[in-house]
Amino acid sequence: ATTNFALANVTTNFALALATAATNFGLAFATATTNFALSLATAATNFATATATAATNFALALATATTNFALANVTTNFALALATAATNFGLAFATATTNFA
Repeated sequence: ATTNFALANVTTNFALALATAATNFGLAFATATTNFALSLATAATNFATATATAATNFALALATATTNFALANVTTNFALALATAATNFGLAFATATTNFA
């Protein structure tokens, strides 16, 4: 009876140790899998955020460059129109002065 009790006790302890090890392994595996999934999701989110930021920055830079080019074009056209008007006025004045003389 003592031997059988001792054997039963050893068997129970072994079964408990095995169940504990299996549980610990399952928990560790689940934790690692969860951490990997969270890391992957974080990396994907960070990549999407960086991509969106880069796209936004590019669009802003393009819009700024386009606006600056348009403003420079308008300024140039205004300067040319002003110079042309001044030249035409000068020619008309010189012609009128000549004709008067």
